[in-house]
Amino acid sequence: MTIEGVHSSHSKVGDDSAATFSSSTADSGLLVLGCGLVALAIALAVNSILGPLLADAIDYPVSETMRNQTIGLDAASLFVVAPTTAAIGILALRNHAAAPTLALGPTGYMAYMFVQYVAGPDHLNYPPVLVLQLGIFIGGWLLAGLAWRIEQRQSLRGLARGRDLAEWHGWVALGLGAFVLARYLPGLVNSITNEPLPAELATDPAMYWLIVLLDLGVYLPATILAAVGLRRGRSWATVLHRGLVVWFVLTTVAVGTMAAAMLINGDPNASAGQLILFVTVGITIIGYATAILRPIIKGDASNEPPHLGQLGVPAP
Repeated sequence: MTIEGVHSSHSKVGDDSAATFSSSTADSGLLVLGCGLVALAIALAVNSILGPLLADAIDYPVSETMRNQTIGLDAASLFVVAPTTAAIGILALRNHAAAPTLALGPTGYMAYMFVQYVAGPDHLNYPPVLVLQLGIFIGGWLLAGLAWRIEQRQSLRGLARGRDLAEWHGWVALGLGAFVLARYLPGLVNSITNEPLPAELATDPAMYWLIVLLDLGVYLPATILAAVGLRRGRSWATVLHRGLVVWFVLTTVAVGTMAAAMLINGDPNASAGQLILFVTVGITIIGYATAILRPIIKGDASNEPPHLGQLGVPAP
């Protein structure tokens, strides 16, 4: 055997070993992710059952309006988010390549919501549910980081072939950010003249400002980052955008359910217009999410998709 042949043989063995190691690492990561997601789903369901929706065993020192919103939030978490999280966890346990990207949605949802659960109410004691809610918050962030890391080890697929469609998805990302920003524009304008909070917000100011911080300080910059990355053809932006879209779907369902709970309970601050708005937005974003996620869920998002309708594209 020639020296070149020995070198080639060793190189091939090295490549095979690296591939095996990478595959083994990804499989173990998916196992941890899957178990973690199922555990988070159970914890989320328990928190929802203990809340005012069913057992009313958790005493949230909040206004009646915020209590009604919590009932709606618990309903969305119990009947939509927890089953979705468990389903994604099962996909991860089955080594499905779509699981890490999909996991970014519910893990982000839990981290986002449980900042509000822990720090929003004006607790003057240490609530017995604190450990559970802190665990869900911490688990959400840790599993989101793990999901992102696993996805980086996999083949990152884009959203559409060609620069024009990549830019179109970037505009969608900016549109989602603009929708969130528009809801706070009156408050941003009022901050110039130091206007007081409206009465319905002044009853739970800590909760309101936490949501402002999360929406404008975390979600909005993330959508801008995804939009810029998509328009520049960055594969990581595809993953970020998909994760944000799943998060947006879950959060929109939750906010819509909160609006419905307020109407059902006769809350004086209830608004049928808000419910209609979020139902409309929810249906629209679910349709979009289905279109961009179907290829990776079905496993047919290849490096060279046979037709444009699949929306699965090669990473740059």
